[in-house]
Amino acid sequence: MRPFSTSILLSFLILLFSCEENQLKTHQKRLEDERNIRLNYIEEHNIPDSTKKDEGIYYIELEKGTGETSESGDWVLVYYTGYNLDGYIFDSNVLNGRYEPLIVELLTNENTNSAQGYRIRNASRSGTVVSGFAHALKYMKKDGRARVIIPSALGYGVTGGSGILPYSTIIFELEVVEIRKQ
Repeated sequence: MRPFSTSILLSFLILLFSCEENQLKTHQKRLEDERNIRLNYIEEHNIPDSTKKDEGIYYIELEKGTGETSESGDWVLVYYTGYNLDGYIFDSNVLNGRYEPLIVELLTNENTNSAQGYRIRNASRSGTVVSGFAHALKYMKKDGRARVIIPSALGYGVTGGSGILPYSTIIFELEVVEIRKQ
């Protein structure tokens, strides 16, 4: 067996790094395209810049709630409908007569807010919610309603999800029905 020559190994490494560089450029281009699509949507729908939060979500309050806002450790019962910018609904707990609130426990770590979501009656559907969803809940009060525009970085990211393409901005309509303080 002959050992690899230095030139073959060097060629392999150059090829490997150029592929990684191309992937990075493609990733950056797709993020930029998503950003432009999101900004066009925001402009077309006259969404004010003042609704943009530090996390990068746009939080549009549709109905003011009452009481305290939720915080880390609270359990929030919420109705939601999630859809793409083109209006395609990918998930909802209020359509087709379902009306089963999602219970979300808000959790905080030192870097960011996150959340774990559980359905009341359907344990097979338990799991996490996207971080943009959790960020929005921290602004909401009981009986409040909001529309939240979430970039892919706080949504389904580069992989997408069921009915959601990779690098897609998504929207959630949220209604908080109860906040259980812990």
